[in-house]
Amino acid sequence: MEEELFCVCRKPAGYNRFMIECTKCKNWFHGSCVSVKKSQKTPDTWLCPNCVKECNEGKDSVSKADFEQASNEIKILKGQMSNVLIVVKSLVNQSKTKEKCYNEKDEEVTALRAECDVKDKEIRILKEQCDKQNEEKEVHEECIRKLKQELDACKKGMEAEKEACQKQLESVKESYQKELEAVIECCKKKEVENRQLLVKLQLWQTKYEELNNSRCEKKTVVNKVKSLSLKKRMVFSQPQSETVYEKMDEN
Repeated sequence: MEEELFCVCRKPAGYNRFMIECTKCKNWFHGSCVSVKKSQKTPDTWLCPNCVKECNEGKDSVSKADFEQASNEIKILKGQMSNVLIVVKSLVNQSKTKEKCYNEKDEEVTALRAECDVKDKEIRILKEQCDKQNEEKEVHEECIRKLKQELDACKKGMEAEKEACQKQLESVKESYQKELEAVIECCKKKEVENRQLLVKLQLWQTKYEELNNSRCEKKTVVNKVKSLSLKKRMVFSQPQSETVYEKMDEN
């Protein structure tokens, strides 16, 4: 949108720049362009250079009634302008306060941006660390998968070995059972044989005792025979009386 142009310089009004209105043509002029300062007392009626030139040349004559009417209008406009100036001053003050607030907010925003930059750096570092940890996690998961596969293979091998050992143990148990039964049977046979041998041993012992007894008797008989023979020899070798022979006979 194009800005409205004022004054003899044909430029915009400008922010916070003193301007004065012509009583006749109602156009606004910059104070610096028409040599009117803000510090000077503003007259009730003021004519721009163009209107002054026209009045001097007599092209346009201003009556007293028109001049008074214009003066009254100027007074009314001045009252309105004073109200507008009050509003403008309040708006300027508000704008200044808002500008201060905006500056403070800008400082806060710059501080927050700096903090955000720091946080962004930290986030980037954390992201890199997370990426590394994710890579390490993937490596660990791959290792865990391999270890699980090896563990499953070991479990299967152990189960197969267990089944084989179980079968071998059962076969060994059966063989030991058979051998044990055979040993028990052999022991029973040996026990029967031992009993038979004990019976034979007892028989032999009784026979042996009988033989010993008979042998002892034979010995006693033999000894008696020997003693008798010795006595007879002694008797026949030396003459003795009849009493001796009688005693011998008695013996």
